[in-house]
Amino acid sequence: MGQPKALLDFHGKTLGEIAARALSDGLEAQRSREGAAPRRANLLLLGGGVVPPALKALPRLDDVPGVSGPLAGVLAAHRWAPLAAWVVAACDHPWLSGEDIRGLISQRRPGVWAILAMQSDHRPCPTLALYEPQALAVLERALRAQGSAARLAELIDHPRTIVCLLGARGTVNVNTPAELATADAQDKAERKI
Repeated sequence: MGQPKALLDFHGKTLGEIAARALSDGLEAQRSREGAAPRRANLLLLGGGVVPPALKALPRLDDVPGVSGPLAGVLAAHRWAPLAAWVVAACDHPWLSGEDIRGLISQRRPGVWAILAMQSDHRPCPTLALYEPQALAVLERALRAQGSAARLAELIDHPRTIVCLLGARGTVNVNTPAELATADAQDKAERKI
């Protein structure tokens, strides 16, 4: 992308801010639906990457040493709070919304350890997902068996993983400057309609 994705601008907000807002909105709405007292969602930055100035005050967990990619951050989160369910959203979805996050959360049920969003390209996305505490054991086993070759994608084909459809726009993934430019042009065209 030429620079960290979290810092890329999409209509006046960075992709990092868009992900944080979607998580915050989705988690707060879920707490309200469950009858819990309203409070700001517990957001946590995973890994040591560069973050937008607006998110610098958020707490951060360092990646697990010796592990690469998104797995390092998800393992760090699970090890830090092994009894928690974790909702993960990477900075690749410029239209991600609180509604998309609520859609992930709404799929929770007994026996399901991981819920992955189906991206607009029809591939499961392990970085737009909800991981139950039981997912940690699967990831730790993969790490022991495969070492540095282990990936978060280990859970894609696991029998306790489901893949869900969310809003079509929220699951658009951008990984190149051309994909971001296409998303931007599409958004501008839709705003004129």
